[in-house]
Amino acid sequence: MEHMNRACKDILSRMGPNMTEKTITRTRRCIGSITKVTQTFDRETNVTPLLSSHYAASTDKDLTTIVEELTKMKTFKYHKGRSHRSFSAISNKVYMKSNTDELITWMQSHVQL
Repeated sequence: MEHMNRACKDILSRMGPNMTEKTITRTRRCIGSITKVTQTFDRETNVTPLLSSHYAASTDKDLTTIVEELTKMKTFKYHKGRSHRSFSAISNKVYMKSNTDELITWMQSHVQL
């Protein structure tokens, strides 16, 4: 129904000064037919339809990929002498105890999109 309202508004906005009570009524009556014609035309000419609704993207695959890359780079493995001056107060033991599955679960519960 919203698509039909939008199509009707589009048609009426293009009428400009020719918009009268009669043209509005005529447009309202023929909008169903116009919509069918445009849909048929789009389908036959392989026009990709616009998305009519938004979808929530899943972050599971992205989070798993990030954790796999961090693991591959041995980010969570202790390297003697490796440190960063901004994190000098954080114990190295935090990284040594990290479990990939637990990290993925934690990230999924804290990431908000």
